Amino acid sequence: SDPLELQTDDGAATGPDPEHRNNANMFTPPDGSSPVMQMYLWRPANYRTMNGGDDASIVYHEYTHGLSNRLVTDAAGRGALNSPQAGAMGEGWSDWYAKDFLVSQFAGLDTATAGDVDMGTYTDATAHSIRTQGLDCPVVAVPGCPGTAATGTGGYTFGDFGKVAGEQDVHADGEIWAETLWDLRRGPIADLGAALGVQAAERLITDGMRLSPPEPSFLDMRNAILLADQNAGGTNRTRIWAIFADRGMGYFASMDERTSDPLEDFSPPPAPGAPRGRIAGVVRDSATGQPIAGATVAIGGLAQGPDRLAGTTVADGSFVIESVPTRSYPSLVTSAAGYDTVVSAVTVQAGATAPVNPTPARDWAAIAGGATVTPGPGSDVYAGQGCGPEAAVDQSQVTGWSTGASPAGKSMVVTLPGPVNVSDFAVDPAEACGDDSRSTTRDYRIETSTGTVDGPWTVAASGAFGSEARHVLSPVVAAPDAAAGVRHVRLSLLSSQGTSRYLDLSEFVVHGAPVPTPVPTPPVPTPAPAPPAPPSFSLPASGKTTVKFKVTCAVDCRVTAKLTVDRPTAKRLGLGRVLTAGSLTASVKAGKKTLTLKLKSKARRALLKGSKKFRHRARLKVTGAYTATAPVSRSRQLTLGR
Repeated sequence: SDPLELQTDDGAATGPDPEHRNNANMFTPPDGSSPVMQMYLWRPANYRTMNGGDDASIVYHEYTHGLSNRLVTDAAGRGALNSPQAGAMGEGWSDWYAKDFLVSQFAGLDTATAGDVDMGTYTDATAHSIRTQGLDCPVVAVPGCPGTAATGTGGYTFGDFGKVAGEQDVHADGEIWAETLWDLRRGPIADLGAALGVQAAERLITDGMRLSPPEPSFLDMRNAILLADQNAGGTNRTRIWAIFADRGMGYFASMDERTSDPLEDFSPPPAPGAPRGRIAGVVRDSATGQPIAGATVAIGGLAQGPDRLAGTTVADGSFVIESVPTRSYPSLVTSAAGYDTVVSAVTVQAGATAPVNPTPARDWAAIAGGATVTPGPGSDVYAGQGCGPEAAVDQSQVTGWSTGASPAGKSMVVTLPGPVNVSDFAVDPAEACGDDSRSTTRDYRIETSTGTVDGPWTVAASGAFGSEARHVLSPVVAAPDAAAGVRHVRLSLLSSQGTSRYLDLSEFVVHGAPVPTPVPTPPVPTPAPAPPAPPSFSLPASGKTTVKFKVTCAVDCRVTAKLTVDRPTAKRLGLGRVLTAGSLTASVKAGKKTLTLKLKSKARRALLKGSKKFRHRARLKVTGAYTATAPVSRSRQLTLGR
């Protein structure tokens, strides 16, 4: 559903110019969009006069970029082969699949003579122009495999990374990977029995891509191929390890996490009964001392795969790596989302625990730590290839931001997860995305804002990097007047260190402490007002046709009163069976008031007609209530007479 757009004879109408000569390319966007392949014309002196599309090796090589960039991807589905070793494997896979396909069709292309499986068979007028030697060159020195002055003769090993072309170069370093994979296919000439065979090699190499992390190293892909074999039953484990060890990617091989420089090793995995120990410790934030959960601590080169030697920190920051072969390891790598990577050396002794307690610093600019990036005008032209500004804040110096050079420079704004009192920045200005050292950033400017992503801006630092700053996170101190409460940081790349069409930067870091959250002063509690004095009453001992009593209320209140008699008295007063002789309801303002309760008319008449000497017993009950308090009652027995 993603048909390929093929542009053959690309650039022919322009001469072709130097940018459209002796090359070819393949742009592979994420799944859902069509790739574009461009085939250029080839010209002497080193090459034949030809069209790139006439050479099956070139066509199949470019098609394989479509395969590798769809199988090795980042979280957004973009091809993740931009770091030096990942980019080299991208070229090595393309060489290998092209020649694997052709040799499978025409077995005579691969004879017993070393060096005849050559990418330049059709293109090269001068031998070894497109590549330095054939894919089938064994590690031992043999005729037909000249190597280079820096590597010596014979096939390449992991330690030759960065040496084949005199510096890191994806095509030259890709030859190391292609030769290693060819050994998986047919085995070293000295030991053809070590080969996996064509079909097994094709399956495991392709499945390894599917199991790869983004931006893999050679060792990551070695581990992924071993994992693919384990998933298929593990029948080829010993042969796979033997071939990688022969190429310097043995069990104890590792690499510099900053520069991708290799530390090769030719050892197979230790025997099951070999002496072992353990590594344990606690990972804490360098500034706060708080434990960091979810950090990975791994022996360099063995972070993944069936031979994994790694631990993950739990809630209290502790980790353990069990069953570690005894040895001194130059790189124990601690990595955590939003923190700088820490590389430690550790020595493991038999039956003992080696303590390691890394203290990484918080990187407030890291995407994984919650920062976000707003690209400046024209700064994200290569974002679709994984080379946008976000690649400069991904906590990896082997990937980076690449953009077109411009007299005005290019910029990005990093929005920090929260306000930060910045102590310093750290910058690795090195080239990225397959560009050469001329693309390294020279002049730069860093500005900060406490306001919005649009500023206002204050210059925090500016200057120029020299070539010695490549692959180094150089500290850059923030100006005091631009360091407090920073919410946004604008990084501008102003020029490169050479005459390049590109302007690159590998990594940008912001260090500091979060602005303390103000602790609100608790309000002084307002004392609750004292409750008002309950209503009080002064009740009389006697009454006539009315009964007067006094009420005192601290606040406005409601008063009810009821005068009751017994049944004989009710009969004498003409009330019949009704026992209530009188009642009253009144609203009383705050203060003292005299209230008068009148007897019912029948009772009054009965009293007035009766003898003056006769007395009737009654009971007066008075109740007072405030709005928000319970009612208060008082009662008293009294006598009624004329």
